[in-house]
Amino acid sequence: MTSTEWGGALSTFGQNYGWDGKKLEQVFEFQTLGISLDKVVSLLGVQKPNYIKIDVDGIEHLILSGAKDVLNTVDGVLIEINDDFQEQAERCSELLLDAGLVLQEKRHSEMFEGADSFGGGKVWNQIWTRNQSKLALS
Repeated sequence: MTSTEWGGALSTFGQNYGWDGKKLEQVFEFQTLGISLDKVVSLLGVQKPNYIKIDVDGIEHLILSGAKDVLNTVDGVLIEINDDFQEQAERCSELLLDAGLVLQEKRHSEMFEGADSFGGGKVWNQIWTRNQSKLALS
């Protein structure tokens, strides 16, 4: 964790880098259990979701890597991607495309519009869907 403040952000799980791919300045650490989405479905019998939202400050590509089976069946994914974090951006696109999903929309959060802080121009909310009808209208 980079902060012990309630509601703090910009921490990670099992890695030493954050939203931008750069080393985190850790101030606190604790152990917790992690399990991939595919294992949650196969081992715990949780129903596959129709939609997924992922905003985990830099490990989005790792989350998607553990959800290949689930990604093949979802209708859509909303995910936050930092284009400057090349490994994250490329791997996320690859995994989503391999699952048959298509990028429908890519835009900034209004909170960061025009801002240079926190990667303002490089961090995007992306919507990926199986439905291509929106693309046909473009």
